[in-house]
Amino acid sequence: MTTREAIFAAIDRERAYQDHKWGANRRLDTQMWLSILSAELGEAWRDWIKGNPDRARAEILQVAAVAVATLESLGLEER
Repeated sequence: MTTREAIFAAIDRERAYQDHKWGANRRLDTQMWLSILSAELGEAWRDWIKGNPDRARAEILQVAAVAVATLESLGLEER
C-alpha cells in the first residue's frame, strides 16, 4: 500500500506537469472542469477495460490532479 504522503507528492508533481503543459492559474467554469474530469476518468476506465491497470492508475493520478486544479480555480468548499 502506498502512503498518503507519497500519493499527495505524486499529485503535486502531476499538478506541476499540468501547469507547465497548460499554463498555471487556469480559470475555467465549473462545466469545463467537470468535462475535463469526466474525460480523464473515461480514459482510466478505457485503460482498465483494455486490461492495462498500470495505465489506468496513471490516469487516476491525472483525475486527482485535475480535481485539485478544479478546486484551485473554483475555490474550496469544506464539509
